[in-house]
Amino acid sequence: MNTYAVRFLKGTDIEVAYVQGESQSEAKKEFSKIYPDIDSGKILSTENIQEQSTDYGTSIAVAKIIEFIGWIAVVAGVGFTVLLVLEGDMALLGVPSSVTVALIGLMLVLAGQASRALFDNANYSKQMLDEMRNSK
Repeated sequence: MNTYAVRFLKGTDIEVAYVQGESQSEAKKEFSKIYPDIDSGKILSTENIQEQSTDYGTSIAVAKIIEFIGWIAVVAGVGFTVLLVLEGDMALLGVPSSVTVALIGLMLVLAGQASRALFDNANYSKQMLDEMRNSK
């Protein structure tokens, strides 16, 4: 799914709406659902804004690595917990440690996903600001 910036005339003002679609024509159809009172002659441009370069590329990569390490810890913690429970008496002493590894892994997944959401939000905010500046 791509995000498109649709510039259109509303009265005498130029406005920008952000819609999603697989293609430019699908984005225009989505726009017409949102703004049924704006006819296609008043649409000035439809631009795919997801193809623009993004900042924070290194930070996003690090967040993905942290998330990946987190998933490995979750799988390892759950796997060791199951093995220790099946092993029996003395092995049960290791269960709290393996559960802790799984929980720390979940925290790493959370941190990685939250960081990526933060960076994506910053990129989209920058793109919207650029669009607003260009539309004046």
